[in-house]
Amino acid sequence: MKKILTIVILIALFTVISALEVDSWTNPFFSTYTIDGETYFGGRTNLLTDFNFENNLRAGLGLNLIKTDKEFQERNSTMFSRVNSYVSWDYKDTYLYTSFNNTLYADEYTNVFQLDGLFYPTVKPVAKNNLTFLAKQAIWNFDLEGSVRYRNLYYDYLETDDNEQENDLFTDLMLSYKIIPGLSVFGTLYYKDDMADITNEELPPNYADNDPEAYFDELSFGGGVAWKHRFNLNHAVRIQSQYLRRDGDTIPEYMTNYFLTDMRYIFSLTPNLNGFVSYINRGVFDKGNKEFYRVANVIRTQFRYQLSMFDERAYAGIGVKYNPENKSDRYYIEASYPIISSLAVKLADAFSPEYYNNIVAGLEYSIGKYNRIYVENTYTTVRSDITALNDYNLFTFGARFFF
Repeated sequence: MKKILTIVILIALFTVISALEVDSWTNPFFSTYTIDGETYFGGRTNLLTDFNFENNLRAGLGLNLIKTDKEFQERNSTMFSRVNSYVSWDYKDTYLYTSFNNTLYADEYTNVFQLDGLFYPTVKPVAKNNLTFLAKQAIWNFDLEGSVRYRNLYYDYLETDDNEQENDLFTDLMLSYKIIPGLSVFGTLYYKDDMADITNEELPPNYADNDPEAYFDELSFGGGVAWKHRFNLNHAVRIQSQYLRRDGDTIPEYMTNYFLTDMRYIFSLTPNLNGFVSYINRGVFDKGNKEFYRVANVIRTQFRYQLSMFDERAYAGIGVKYNPENKSDRYYIEASYPIISSLAVKLADAFSPEYYNNIVAGLEYSIGKYNRIYVENTYTTVRSDITALNDYNLFTFGARFFF
């Protein structure tokens, strides 16, 4: 009976999936990482699938497995699995979306790290879960957007080997009103509820009289104005400026009045040549000293020239990022060109004067219109007076298949 039921369920699942519009792809890779004469290995295998149902209902499922050697790792763990899933639906002016992501860490391949929100912060992660709900609704000239995200981290204390959980709840709301086409004003609200159980004894001395349950909470609210305009098919501009009031025991007093301006100009000079210029300014007003302080200025520009309008692999690009406050200026140049019909060569150089220089060379072999097999080598030189890292080499063999 159980065998018959299993067969019926499998047939039903196969029938449903066969009737759907399904897009799947995978992009596994294998890498070697060489530093100080030692070579380490790593790789990833994954499968991502999108399901398109009737009436604008969509769903997706992604499976990932990552394994690397000890010195070639990602996010404190050299072996972990990750599952990503989502369901979305839209109809006219309504959009609904929910997702669930889970990461499981292999104990013997996972390092400890410091976790904000705990006063015994040295922990080893066991699992991490994220559950998100998002909704957008347009009514007349109003646009309302809201999201709630629940984050759960399951971990072990290093000192006691006890199991604990860290839970956080994030809420975002935004309401905008369109004054005229392209020009709108908006208000925002953000609240982080850190759900850790903390006692007064665990608080720093200068916070001993505060509510321990709210110590790591954060509230910000504010508003601004946004303008976007397309002059013609080749030129468009977007400008947004906003003010945020940020409150929380862990936020310094001088960072409570926060200002952000973001400007971007997008252009297409010829059918082959396009790019953008962007400027971001972040600043704060120190109420105590009654002065404005600049937190960061970031200027970015990028040009891309399509060498062939009939082959997306034939292009050359150049870009600059200027960020003096954080000393993270960056310059890059890249080019790709098919040397034969199915084989393209790629060369690139990314240079940060304060930190590193990345030189990239690669080959990509096309199988049909969407599938690729590639090899890529990145050699990185670093500023030894800035970072403890030494020069290293990363070689990757990978593929992208759609089916």
